[in-house]
Amino acid sequence: MEMTATFMEEVMYDNVNDYHQYLDPIGWGSAGISIFSEPGNGLYFNNGTIYPYGGAIFPIFLTEYYGSDAAFDIIHDTFHVRKVTSTTRIVESIQARIGLPIEEILAEFWVWNYFTGYRARDDFGFPEAASYRPAPLDPDAYAEAATAHTIESLADSGVVSGLVGAAPLGAALIRIVPDGSLGGFRATLYDSTEGNWSWRIAVADENGVRRFPETPTLYDDRTRTITIAGDNWTNATDIVLVGTNGVTSGGEQLFTFELKYDATLTSIAVREALPDRVSLGLNAPNPFNPSTTIPFSLPVPGHTELAVYAATGQLVRTLIDTDMRSGEHAVIWDGRDNSGRPAASGVYLVRLASDAGHDVRRISLIR
Repeated sequence: MEMTATFMEEVMYDNVNDYHQYLDPIGWGSAGISIFSEPGNGLYFNNGTIYPYGGAIFPIFLTEYYGSDAAFDIIHDTFHVRKVTSTTRIVESIQARIGLPIEEILAEFWVWNYFTGYRARDDFGFPEAASYRPAPLDPDAYAEAATAHTIESLADSGVVSGLVGAAPLGAALIRIVPDGSLGGFRATLYDSTEGNWSWRIAVADENGVRRFPETPTLYDDRTRTITIAGDNWTNATDIVLVGTNGVTSGGEQLFTFELKYDATLTSIAVREALPDRVSLGLNAPNPFNPSTTIPFSLPVPGHTELAVYAATGQLVRTLIDTDMRSGEHAVIWDGRDNSGRPAASGVYLVRLASDAGHDVRRISLIR
């Protein structure tokens, strides 16, 4: 409730920015913890401090990253359609609107949180990030929370390993300090408590912030290895491993990490190529009842519209009408029209349009 109220207040009074105070624990005494200083507590931690109010940064992230209507659609679905506010149901609303597992959404969210304060960048993250208190692992403000390993220390010791954890919908961050050594490293990660972990590593340099892997997913055997190669780590200003816990209830979940330097990894890591055209993928399931996921690709960022039409050409449901980033996306249609009524069985046309082109695909709804 505090998260939603603070977010709505920020939307109404965008030029005030008084929500910044909830991201900064300094001056709040022993109770002064925030979502930035204690990411391991998770999104819905509430001990009577400023923490839950600072959670407004999450719907702000959803709006910035997934489009201006994302957070509003989720709030509407939670409070007006589902009429419940349990964490599990809120997460269901988020996943349905975004079309991704919550742990993947959180992985990018916590990476954005890291690039705040003096680490803020013009080409990445929150527009106001430079005004925020730096995220965890800041050596000045949060020295006691820092978990930092230099590439040099990895080379000297061979392997650095440990056990870290986070509460539901929380994160554990491990910072790797670039020092100019040739080569790269491998991070081997293991889900120790059968939680719902997702991991990614962010590397910042003069060309931007690269994330490895592109899509942070958990291997079926609960173990994954992320390998990063580079010619010279002096080109990198920050390297951080982010593990996110996607479970919605219970206690702290744990994972083990093993970081190993490898001087032979000197090839330049290349990001996955962007799509070359606007296109709609095959929805699944198809035919469907009651909902289906519609994947689509955008070669360039820009205003995007994705809508469902009846075979007669009549508009049934507008799913997306906002600015979006380039890359691969997905949206879920719940089989309802713009008024919330269930659509009838039949063949429908999905039309995707952006500044770079358009595409149309047929889908089938069976009641």
